[in-house]
Amino acid sequence: MAHNAAFWSLLQHHGYPTPLLDWTFSPFVAAYFAFANVEPDDPVRPRIHIFDQAKWNERYGKIGFTADPSPPQLIVLESNRFGNPRAAPQQALATVSNVTDIESFVRAREIQDEQEYLTICDLPATEAPRILRELELMGITYGSLFPGLDGIARDVKDRLFAEQAKPDVVVDGGLISA
Repeated sequence: MAHNAAFWSLLQHHGYPTPLLDWTFSPFVAAYFAFANVEPDDPVRPRIHIFDQAKWNERYGKIGFTADPSPPQLIVLESNRFGNPRAAPQQALATVSNVTDIESFVRAREIQDEQEYLTICDLPATEAPRILRELELMGITYGSLFPGLDGIARDVKDRLFAEQAKPDVVVDGGLISA
């Protein structure tokens, strides 16, 4: 299973669909992924899910995952990062499950166990530009999270060819947007 998890993780970090759900240990990396493709006027709010994997593992342990018909399960995988240069900067962790609605599954377990495993933070889309600028100052960019030529090229493209704000124009003593 460990070899499969490492291989799935590598594939997932290069855009291939896998049965894994990616998580990060870093709230800053989570914020980057929550805001990376958000426009300030988006009606959908960026969302960060915080999963208490320590509490989950204490209750459910690190049992083996079986893809065959089995009881509904969510397994936390800590796969080998060797050969996956994107896993370390993303501080990656993954879960694998045989249920389609993981959030509902975890919520049902919270009720059953009288524990809280999942916290959700909805954030305002209007904050996207400011948050992404602050994350960039911290060194959290596409290029740092996706090391290699793809990440470097996207970071340089974003810096050199970003849409420029239109300059303000003075008309009759008042400011208007050009």
